[in-house]
Amino acid sequence: RQSAGVDVDYNATAAQQFNGTLLGGIPILNNGVDIPQFWATPSTGTKLANLTNWDSTRRARVIRALGSFLVALNITESGTNYGHQVLWSHPAEPGNVPSSWDETDAAVDAGLNELPDVNSGVIVDAGPLRGSLYIYKGTSTWRMTFVQGSRYIFDFKTFSETSGILAPRCWTTTPDGLRHVVLTQDDLIIHDGNAIKSILDQRMKKTLFDAIDPSNYLTSFLFTNPRYNEVWVCYPTIGQTVPNKALIWNYKEGGLSEADVAFQHAVQGEFQTLDTEQWNSGTDTWE
Repeated sequence: RQSAGVDVDYNATAAQQFNGTLLGGIPILNNGVDIPQFWATPSTGTKLANLTNWDSTRRARVIRALGSFLVALNITESGTNYGHQVLWSHPAEPGNVPSSWDETDAAVDAGLNELPDVNSGVIVDAGPLRGSLYIYKGTSTWRMTFVQGSRYIFDFKTFSETSGILAPRCWTTTPDGLRHVVLTQDDLIIHDGNAIKSILDQRMKKTLFDAIDPSNYLTSFLFTNPRYNEVWVCYPTIGQTVPNKALIWNYKEGGLSEADVAFQHAVQGEFQTLDTEQWNSGTDTWE
């Protein structure tokens, strides 16, 4: 990253610390330790920079986009953690980052809310679905929805009082964008914002959770493999510090299988296909 014109290394070191989002095509990167970053012009010649208009005394465990808003969750301010806080920005203009995060300024739509169910644990992660943001705690899930014309800006309602998430990155969206698959503390579930369905039977639940290392479960993660209609649940087995096994669920056929893994994260997106230009006739400059 670049700060005050100087290249600076990030302080976060583990894959599970990083999360990100796209706000109107602008990549936002966050790790909970450093100031959130934005990539104004995605190119190898452009460094990431501290998020403009962000309060430098604050850090966020998670940052997600919801429409034209950025939402920061599980806030630490001046070294004090507020694990139940949800902070949202003023809506960003197209092609720009938010102009304000000041929840005390009545002239902007930035705001702050505290989720009151403290016994459910702190906010662990969040993901957008069907126009709302689903906020996952250890043993509960909240739904954050924009309310047009409301002075409160967003409406917060409990979606599930008993089902949360095991660790950061332990949710993924199905390719149709209509459902979340979530690894909870004792199950693998799928929901569409209305109904929750368990994917595993009792025997498979026991097999999976008995296999996950109890000290390093935070490195677990999920991702969707749409080419094969699969969701991969990657986790460290007993004695391992990073994921080395995956439980694979085929969401069209319902089958389960397993595989070894040797990676700590995955990303889903579009890749540029091969082009017809021949190497010996290419005119691009490598440097």
